[in-house]
Amino acid sequence: MSWLSDNRGQATVEAAFLLPVLFLVFGMFIQPVALLYNRCVMEAAAAEGCRVYATNVGDEALCRAYVIRRLGAVPNLSIFHDTTQDWEITFTQDEGGGVAVSVTNHATPLPLFGVTSGLVSDIDSAGKIVQSVSVDSSSTPGWVAELDSGPAEWIGAWES
Repeated sequence: MSWLSDNRGQATVEAAFLLPVLFLVFGMFIQPVALLYNRCVMEAAAAEGCRVYATNVGDEALCRAYVIRRLGAVPNLSIFHDTTQDWEITFTQDEGGGVAVSVTNHATPLPLFGVTSGLVSDIDSAGKIVQSVSVDSSSTPGWVAELDSGPAEWIGAWES
């Protein structure tokens, strides 16, 4: 009966039950973290693209190259960015000096965990996760727009 009180294999049995559960929990966090990272990089690139587009008088080719260079921080892995599709980048400018930059990305969901990503994000017809970010800003400060005058009257206007 001494073999019944022997617990040498207890750790192995516990690990056999616990490791798959840990891998499952770890795997559930990979896709959301990848999508959050994408969104942060896309928002930063779009915000900087707004600034460049507003200050370069609408040179779209230069701004597109700048935004794509900033989006290079996203790894070329399918769960981050579908390398078969380019980034969709659009620039718009209105009469009041406001500019907007929109960036759209497609990512491949993970096999088991991608099903849940459809609950929190858009899925296109090919089954890819679609992330879209739009940032708009004005090249003219609000206090300048309120003055409705020329640069000679702007000097010192912020002091009043």
